[in-house]
Amino acid sequence: MRADQFHIAIRKFAPFERFIEQLWQEYAHSTGSALELVAVPMDLPELHSSLIKENGLKNGQWDLALISSDWIKEAIVKGSVLPVEPLSGGPEFFNPWPASLLRAQKHGQYHYGVPFHDGPECLIYRKDLFEDPNHQEGFFLQFGYVLEAPKNWESFYDVARYFQGKEKDLSGTALAGYPDGHNAVYDFCIHCWSRGAEFTKPDGRIDFMQQAIEQALSYYRKLSQDRAAIHKGSMQMDSVQLGMAFSKGELAMMINWFGFATYAGQLSEGPVAGKIAVAPIPHQPGTDPVAPNSYWVYGIGSGSMHAAIAMDFIRFATTHDRDVQLTSQGGIGCRISTWRDEQINRQLPFFHQLETIHQYARELPDFGYWPAIAQIIDEMMVLTATTSHAITGILSLGQQKADKVQAGAFMYNPPQPSK
Repeated sequence: MRADQFHIAIRKFAPFERFIEQLWQEYAHSTGSALELVAVPMDLPELHSSLIKENGLKNGQWDLALISSDWIKEAIVKGSVLPVEPLSGGPEFFNPWPASLLRAQKHGQYHYGVPFHDGPECLIYRKDLFEDPNHQEGFFLQFGYVLEAPKNWESFYDVARYFQGKEKDLSGTALAGYPDGHNAVYDFCIHCWSRGAEFTKPDGRIDFMQQAIEQALSYYRKLSQDRAAIHKGSMQMDSVQLGMAFSKGELAMMINWFGFATYAGQLSEGPVAGKIAVAPIPHQPGTDPVAPNSYWVYGIGSGSMHAAIAMDFIRFATTHDRDVQLTSQGGIGCRISTWRDEQINRQLPFFHQLETIHQYARELPDFGYWPAIAQIIDEMMVLTATTSHAITGILSLGQQKADKVQAGAFMYNPPQPSK
């Protein structure tokens, strides 16, 4: 790589791309850095492959990257990212962030990434539709109970069916069913956890063969194959496209990342501006709410020749003011102070609820071979949504594959740098 360039890999999402470009210009002006920024946005599969599978972080191709918390443990296991504390000066650097945004990238005594963008999954819905007296009356007449943000999966399904086609181009809900190893995996976790099912056992085994998991996939099939409940493009959507559909007024509700609520809320001329509310994800009686927590971190490539500059840029990028700036431009700041910021909460009246939702935050399983398990889950969800194969057979096949992955799994502990 050229010594006069600074390479950043970015998750393809317009607010992320604009923010990083703008931030680097400010940083270069402030510090006098003559490094040329090379920022490359990529979709999830391409980004994961470039950073980790192709060793882009390790071989010096990328100085800095936005890394999903889904992958950070894999990056740590492979020695692809540098620990932050030796570069930042100590653990107090992480004081501005909540514990729920520091767990995934922690290994041993160090953190291997700095929070960039947050927003656990939650229920996002059109409060104007839910509060409309005509809809309240119509829903009650059809289902015999009050229309409100659904608290369990039965009512979620009823609400989706009720709103389907109630207005031109309006769907009750949609799924991010595109097989990118991401959102369908989280849907699997949501439907398992919200029914009290744990597919990872205390001894580390993966166990898909449970009645509650069979019920979870049966529900997912019923919803995904019901064109009288969901958007027709659901199985071609990723999470970004799902968020865009909501922001265009095409959905009454969705389960998606909190960031897409703020994105839609900031489109002042958009059809849903001022009409958005958020709530916990539906869960079955007797279970606690759950907010699957996937976030993005700045990760410094272990092969970077500009590691010190990368850390300096991270410091510059994560002040309170710039965290607020990210939020006002379509991302989600990660500092607790941003969640409580008066300016942001005037612009987005639901934003303060992020702190409450984080009380239910839960990350994906913490082991280095998780991406292989996630791929198996993704395959199970595709088969569930697009075929009529027996759910038990789908789970059995997934179990066989998971057993093989675990039989060959290994853990690598990256060396700790000397103090």
